[in-house]
Amino acid sequence: MARPAVSNARTARVFAVTVGVIALVLTTIASPSGAYGASSWGSKLGGFATDASMTMSAPVLRLVDDMMGNQAVDDGSDNRLTVLAMGSDSRGSGLGRMDAILILSIKGSSISMASIPRDTARFPKRGGGTWSGKVNGIVRQYLNAGYSAQSALSEFEKDVENALGIVIDYNAVVWFNGLTTLVGRVDPIYVNTPEIRDGKLIDDHDPNQPQGVYFPNSNSWALHDYNYSANGRAYCNGKWRFDPAPIDTANKCVRALPFVRSRKGPNNDDWVRSKRQQNFVYATIKAISSGELSGLSSTASNEGGGRWMTNMPISLSNAQDLYNRLHSASFGHSVVFKPNGYASRISGTSGYQLKLDAVRAWCNNYMS
Repeated sequence: MARPAVSNARTARVFAVTVGVIALVLTTIASPSGAYGASSWGSKLGGFATDASMTMSAPVLRLVDDMMGNQAVDDGSDNRLTVLAMGSDSRGSGLGRMDAILILSIKGSSISMASIPRDTARFPKRGGGTWSGKVNGIVRQYLNAGYSAQSALSEFEKDVENALGIVIDYNAVVWFNGLTTLVGRVDPIYVNTPEIRDGKLIDDHDPNQPQGVYFPNSNSWALHDYNYSANGRAYCNGKWRFDPAPIDTANKCVRALPFVRSRKGPNNDDWVRSKRQQNFVYATIKAISSGELSGLSSTASNEGGGRWMTNMPISLSNAQDLYNRLHSASFGHSVVFKPNGYASRISGTSGYQLKLDAVRAWCNNYMS
């Protein structure tokens, strides 16, 4: 159930495979004027300062929303809030391939998440037939056909609804610098992670630094926006590959972006990464405190351009309501639609086709 856009995208140089949608959702609807503009509430309310951290009763917040004509977040006909979250992979200035596609759904006190791997192909079209190429390129196909950025995202939202047999209420996309910006407002984010020995990922583009990232096995590893707290450098690199055991502490990565991007090395691939992204999203939920909503609101108002976009409505009461719903919820069910249970290899290609009956059965149980 695609909604009209509430903000226009202004893009910047980006390279992202990330799911910072929870912080995005909180900042976007907490922001008095949306993800891209400076706040205008002060002037509209006669100079009365308002932000999402203020203690205001629900009736007062709703009254303010009514005065401003703001739309409430709509859970839709299925009485659950479902968001299509995407991470854009682009070295240019616009939307690139959607290499992270995650559906987050909350009903009552339970959160469900499902990931569609980027190598999914023969994705079903509405009305019959399948898309050419892989699922991560469908948004680009809409753009090439003349759709605006938000219209392309909304059309893709409808495609995912059709394929999974669910109702999606909103969509959101985050770029490289969007994740880093938002993580910087709420870090540290503590994650449970197995050891990651990725010798291929390039986080530090300095040609004098070896490529690769290393994360140790930990049930409480602290992630930050940049890597300064580990070794004084902004980015992670592959110096750990030349360490005799044990790995030098200075070469252990603490940066969030490579954590959600890594897919190379032992016991690591795109499907493992998708599950790691889900766990990161939930850890981000738990990392955000109500006292940080004001700072997140300011970030969304003043720093959103080229970092994130969404069609979720903006209101003062929505911010606190969504925070309360997310922060008190448990991580109930999750899935990555991978082979062999939910997809099968397309012979002679690197693509996988969804087993729609199995996919829709899972969604019917946990997202309907």
